[in-house]
Amino acid sequence: MHIELRTAELIRRGMPPDAARLEAERRFGDRHRIQAQLEQIERKRGGRLRLSFAVEELWQDIRYGLRGLIRRPGFTVATASSLALGIAAVTVDLSIVDSWLLRPLPVPRPQELVVIGGSTKIMGSLVFPAVGMPTIHDLQGRKDLFQDVAGFRLSLGGVREAGEDRGEVRFFLFATGNYFSVLGIPPTIGRTISADDDARQERVAVLNHRFWVTHFAGDPGVLGRILYINRTPFTIIGVALEGFRGTEQMLDPDAFVPAGAEGALYPENRDLATRREGNYQLVARRRTDRTVPELQANLDILSKQLEATYPQLGEGYRLMVFPEMRARPTISAGSGVVIASVVFTGLALLVLLAACINATSLGLARATTRWTELTVRQALGASRGRLIRQLLTENFVVALLGLCVAWLLARLAVGWLRSVPLPSGLPITLGIEFDARIFAWAGLITLVAGFVAGIGPAFVGSRFDLQRGLKEGGRGGQGRRGGRIRAGLVVAQVAAATVVLICAGLFRSSMQGAANIDLGLDVDNVLTFEVSAALAGYDQSTARRAWDRAELAVKAIPSVRAVAWANAVPLSHSQGDYTDVYADNAPPTATKTGAFQALTSTVGPGYFDVLGIPLLEGRAFTTRDDTASAPVAIVNQRAAHTLWPGKSPIGQIIRLARGGPAITIVGVVKTGRYVIIGESPRPYVYLPLAQRYSPEGFMVIRTAGEPAALIPAIRRTFASIDKDLAPFAFSTMRELVGGFNGLLPLRLGAVIASAVGFLALVLAVVGLYGVIAYSVTQRTQEIGVRLALGADHGVVIRAILVQGGTLAGLGIALGVAGALVATRALGGLLISVSVTDRSVFGTVVVGLLLAALGSAYLPARRAARLDPVKAMRSGG
Repeated sequence: MHIELRTAELIRRGMPPDAARLEAERRFGDRHRIQAQLEQIERKRGGRLRLSFAVEELWQDIRYGLRGLIRRPGFTVATASSLALGIAAVTVDLSIVDSWLLRPLPVPRPQELVVIGGSTKIMGSLVFPAVGMPTIHDLQGRKDLFQDVAGFRLSLGGVREAGEDRGEVRFFLFATGNYFSVLGIPPTIGRTISADDDARQERVAVLNHRFWVTHFAGDPGVLGRILYINRTPFTIIGVALEGFRGTEQMLDPDAFVPAGAEGALYPENRDLATRREGNYQLVARRRTDRTVPELQANLDILSKQLEATYPQLGEGYRLMVFPEMRARPTISAGSGVVIASVVFTGLALLVLLAACINATSLGLARATTRWTELTVRQALGASRGRLIRQLLTENFVVALLGLCVAWLLARLAVGWLRSVPLPSGLPITLGIEFDARIFAWAGLITLVAGFVAGIGPAFVGSRFDLQRGLKEGGRGGQGRRGGRIRAGLVVAQVAAATVVLICAGLFRSSMQGAANIDLGLDVDNVLTFEVSAALAGYDQSTARRAWDRAELAVKAIPSVRAVAWANAVPLSHSQGDYTDVYADNAPPTATKTGAFQALTSTVGPGYFDVLGIPLLEGRAFTTRDDTASAPVAIVNQRAAHTLWPGKSPIGQIIRLARGGPAITIVGVVKTGRYVIIGESPRPYVYLPLAQRYSPEGFMVIRTAGEPAALIPAIRRTFASIDKDLAPFAFSTMRELVGGFNGLLPLRLGAVIASAVGFLALVLAVVGLYGVIAYSVTQRTQEIGVRLALGADHGVVIRAILVQGGTLAGLGIALGVAGALVATRALGGLLISVSVTDRSVFGTVVVGLLLAALGSAYLPARRAARLDPVKAMRSGG
């Protein structure tokens, strides 16, 4: 308008029309540019308004949802608790699996790491640190397979700083000179062990970062100071990287020393560099173009060559390689840890599935009971999308509440698992940790669970005809179809609970069966502990004199009934040595190569009486079985039956090396359990302690009362003999039986499985109760009519119980079928129980059916007590 008026005015003044138009536009500006700017401003303003409206709507949905959840605390608590229990179960299980199988070592390129151990025919699926230094050097030269190979061995010793009176018994690690370079671990200060340190047998030590902080207050001046290990001085040359705990899953060594220095601490191991038999475990970096199966194939060839050249390695000697994470918590040829992790993860996921189903079922029930509210909101202009957003927002709020509760429950559960005392008498932990990654997974699981729990109810709750909804009011227009959906969800929930409960029942039965296994000894009122001659710096003669004095002194303690020495104790961390045994008169079928591998240990007089091991034939060791007398041995039933079937072993001759000295069998004892409680019977050979010296010894004591009560008196007794001859690793035999080599893995498995099973049972019962209660609410008018027409209360109750029993029966049938498939993976994890144990299956089926009927009985009884007049007026 203004441009047109100005143009006309300029024309009247005599300016040409085109020039007048240009001058008018110049005066008032470019209209198109201004219009574009105004449109851009409008778009930005519109975007801000839409975002503001969206945030405002979201905030309104959250506030509205919170008010609704507060008004319905029963639904809120039930749904949030269901999700919390499921998420906590998965989080705890993932924490265990992550710690043992998924979390790599904190080293560069951990995917390249493999662990190598040794096994023999008699070990079966067990893989031990059984590699000698010459074999390590052979593997280090195989550059076609490995980038490099390092060896390590955990040991116990008395560790003290210069100036301290007495050392503490601590773990330290013997490591080859390339240990830190193979792992790629730099020092925090100083330097790490080098190949020169190892070759020159230097007495140097690298401290664990934790030990440096706790024992030396993180003092950088620690370098050059002296650390005594078993009275031998070691110069501190560095501190390992923070967070590096070594390559043992459940142990945290305080120091790392060169493998070449082992001879300085244990004189009997001075020939370590030339001895093919060894107790080192290997960690290696494989070539990136080599797979683990390829490495194993090459090691199988090498193993056969080693077995043929060095028969002392044992019959069936085999080097076995595993990805580093597969070697946790202990290296094993079997896949028990992997199978157990998969099984427990599956059980936990089933519980989470049941929790999501339960939350979905409760959400469906609540959505359909809000029919009037949703109808009115749609009548007032709310779109279906807005209603879906509202319902999903409420479910996400519940899911976040469940996450908070789950986080608390999971932290408490993991904390409890970390604090579980391992009855070994040594500072061993399960190595379970809880970190931010687990929280992130839990958050993701919660959001997914919230979406799963809310998407179905949101769509069902928002799908209705407005006119029909207004006419029907609160009667729940889609009740029949929604009822079928909820019934199907409950069937799935009961099926999942059945599978979980059957697996939990099998684990509990396995634990009970293992607890009743005949161990071949009397575990009551027996105390064991260790004493190290090397820790005290004793030679053989000094150690024997000190042990004799200690034995006499301990026998004088009141309540001590019997005392004996041994270098191994069943089910402890030291159960004996694997040794090739050559029997002179054994039939050819007894062994493959003439050698028979058995566990061996040295024991003193009275050992069998103290442990209550029955002597079946012959005699026990006496004080006359010393170096001045002929070598003798005692075998267990398994060894006797294998070597001399149908004959008496008394008087038979065995040798511990081909052509070695003859050893006469003088007795036979009952076969027991030695390495793990679930093992098959193993051959065992006992040798007199006086004829074969060992610097590490166990004292076993039978007491008249509680064994642990004698520990202070025993400590005082040994201190009076020599303060450096300090006993450690006190355990009762009951504790060893309940320990890591005994019932502890089964007990933990049973506890975890039982907890998961209980959660599944609770969720199934709550889900079934919710469906039946909602069904009764929907059928209130129908039930009122039946009662008004004279129906008996019992008929009403039976009809509802049949409904609940039918749903439970379908779920149980599906669950039993699923359990028959799922439990096949449990065969290697169970002891003394079949994977199809009828008592377990029957107990679960009957118990779950009774629980289901019980959950249906409460709404049935409430329905039977309805007032017919009020019920018909309620309109459902």
